[in-house]
Amino acid sequence: MAVRQIAQTDSLETLRTEFNALAANDFGDITTLDSSISATSIVGAMNELITFVSAAEGFFVVDESSTRQLIGGGQELTIRGTANETTVAVQPTDTVVIGLPSDVTISSSLTVGSTGISSSGNISTTGSAAVKTNTIDDVSGGTININAAIITSGDATLGSINVSGNTISSNNSNTITINDNVSTNTNKLTVNGTEYGGTSGDINTLAGETTFGSSIRLAPNKLIIFEGATDDAFETAITVTDPTADRVITLPDAGGDFMLTGGVGQVGNTNIADNTITSAKFNNAVSLVLYNSSGVALKTLFGAGA
Repeated sequence: MAVRQIAQTDSLETLRTEFNALAANDFGDITTLDSSISATSIVGAMNELITFVSAAEGFFVVDESSTRQLIGGGQELTIRGTANETTVAVQPTDTVVIGLPSDVTISSSLTVGSTGISSSGNISTTGSAAVKTNTIDDVSGGTININAAIITSGDATLGSINVSGNTISSNNSNTITINDNVSTNTNKLTVNGTEYGGTSGDINTLAGETTFGSSIRLAPNKLIIFEGATDDAFETAITVTDPTADRVITLPDAGGDFMLTGGVGQVGNTNIADNTITSAKFNNAVSLVLYNSSGVALKTLFGAGA
């Protein structure tokens, strides 16, 4: 097939001659075209030819977007996997196996249907990835490492632990055991209606002091025990005699020490106010009257007669 060119200075006769030669010699005589080809143009004939060749010697590869690629006779089709995501293996005879590696890394999102995920090994997320699930169950022998949020849709189950809205409960007992410390930042912890923590909770500890927002009731035969300045085997305990009626003990608006029944050497001048002891306080009170020489009583002294 010759290269034909028409110069600007050529005549129309040269154009006619070259064009006829192009059609007759380079394109070929259409009367000799195989009768199985119905196309009347070069493009149409080539499309029909590709159909014939692909049917006999090759095949098309088509993706979900309907993009087609012809694989002709003698050509190779390469299917590549992605590291840590998919594996591809060619096996006899004429078989391509696409699978998952033992450790799968998914760089974006993974959506699983109602059948869930089952693993005998570890399932982990890294970075800011989140686990969105209704159920995480049958966790035995492996580990689920989640370095970000767990987002549940509706009620969720983690082993025997149920999560429903803001409520966590056990589905096989009435006890949930936490082996580590439980810490809240600025919020309160409520147990059976009793609030712990915060600034207005029923029990609040700040700056080394514990504040009780309600009355303190001890169970029967329970003591209030003080250790004292030294942490040793000796303590001071406070208890009460079994009351026969409701009693209230009011501490005065004053500082000082308690005086106990049977105590020795507890009463001093500082414990007795001036002008407060009268003769009525003595057992079998007797009096001693002092007179002057004129018989005028100067002083009367009182004392216990027994």
